[in-house]
Amino acid sequence: MRGSGVRRAAFGLMARLSAPATAGTDPPVKCPVAPLEFAFLADWYFQADLVFTFSGLDAITKKRYEHIRLATVGNPGLHLPTVLGGLPGVPGLITRYTGRKMEKLDIPPIPEFIEMISDTGAGIYACKAAVDRFELDKDDLIEQVQGITVGEFYDVAAGGQIIYT
Repeated sequence: MRGSGVRRAAFGLMARLSAPATAGTDPPVKCPVAPLEFAFLADWYFQADLVFTFSGLDAITKKRYEHIRLATVGNPGLHLPTVLGGLPGVPGLITRYTGRKMEKLDIPPIPEFIEMISDTGAGIYACKAAVDRFELDKDDLIEQVQGITVGEFYDVAAGGQIIYT
């Protein structure tokens, strides 16, 4: 257990929360991060771990995590016909529009979200199978990330809640 990732109440109770990030587009990648941030801000006491899987790897890949675009094709949350989502320029337009809306709501961009979570001492992991599948190595990922296998993830998350997003 990592000492820096543990926050303890005066009475010694602690919970464990793990959240796999399975989507690589802007709002969905924030979904597993937001509950962790809220819990720390609410001064709840727990150890948190965030695991990025297959399509969630973009959020922790150096070349991509500052330039993640919103998926406009097949995204039911947009209420946008699929045919429109595939037109040239639409993903960029929707990404900028959503970014401005999130900025107005004071929701930080992904790099800042990741940094905030890392600063709390939460574990940030990359699924080793996904990293190997995309032929990435440690140098391709942001510095806060450690590789983890599925078995190791379940060991780390043992005894706690796992939130699948």
